[in-house]
Amino acid sequence: MSAAITIAIRIADSANAALQRVKAFDQENLRNKKERDIRAHIWIEQMLLALSMELALKAWFLFDHDTPKVIKSHNLPELFARLKSESQSKLDSEFRRSVAPHHPDFFSIDHGIRNVL
Repeated sequence: MSAAITIAIRIADSANAALQRVKAFDQENLRNKKERDIRAHIWIEQMLLALSMELALKAWFLFDHDTPKVIKSHNLPELFARLKSESQSKLDSEFRRSVAPHHPDFFSIDHGIRNVL
């Protein structure tokens, strides 16, 4: 197994762990806690989702380019743009199929992954 694939798998596992943490948030418990505690949780889900997406894009980049060199950027659109065009198409198609229908944006006609990044 090449070093790039090993690194990509580790990054992908980290991305999945962050995503699983977001899914595990118990909204009912947050409603029952004091306001001070609730404010501590505001935006955590969004930050973890962004981190998960960043890690997933970096792992995908390593698979695409078969290199152990990880990109040192937090710019999600830039990371996405550096993927191979086939990978961009696959990710965009899957996003439109599985994510966009559950989060409609009535202000935008195009519900592609680039709009979210």
